[in-house]
Amino acid sequence: MAEVHEDSAYTNPEVTIRMCEPYTNWNTIRENKSKLRDQYGLEGNMLFTNLVSMNIFTNMEETVINNIKDQHDRFDVIFPILYSKDPMAYQPLFLAALNNVNPRAADYLQGLLLSQDRTTPKSGTLYDVRRVKDILNDPNTIVNIDHFLDILSLKRVLSVVEEREIKRRSSYKGKIDASFDILLAQDTAEMYEKLIGTLREMGRSDIVEKIQQT
Repeated sequence: MAEVHEDSAYTNPEVTIRMCEPYTNWNTIRENKSKLRDQYGLEGNMLFTNLVSMNIFTNMEETVINNIKDQHDRFDVIFPILYSKDPMAYQPLFLAALNNVNPRAADYLQGLLLSQDRTTPKSGTLYDVRRVKDILNDPNTIVNIDHFLDILSLKRVLSVVEEREIKRRSSYKGKIDASFDILLAQDTAEMYEKLIGTLREMGRSDIVEKIQQT
């Protein structure tokens, strides 16, 4: 199995992958998977062949994917398997494989990741957390509040009891306000990071960009 250490970079003659904050998760790739196929013409079969050559998949995973003959279906199966793997170890290998089969798609995705690294704050203040609350309460910025609460609970930001009590609120604003009554009492730097991560997991990079605007 190929191994990449956290303090190293994976290098081939065509691409150098720099380890940075976005490589700690698959969110950006998850959000842009369809665009890689539909706009950049990424083919599932070619991607699969290159990923196999880098020993990214287990024997069982390789067999499962190999048994899927339709290229569109194969493409859709490859990515959930990738998401289950450690991004610090496997995302650089994925990007190198992507560069081998579709350099334009690799350039696009690498640009997104590096841009995200420059714009993602490492810590937040009380003002920042309150700004998240204000933006989520904006009538023009509505999120799936139950999904939002589910992720916060999975991150252990909210307890199961707290999540249940908040979901009993009848209004969207009531749920947001009750959530932030709890969130604002916790460490603000850690809470801000988890809120940004939660919104990215929900595929709401549009809200993250609005929050991070100065």
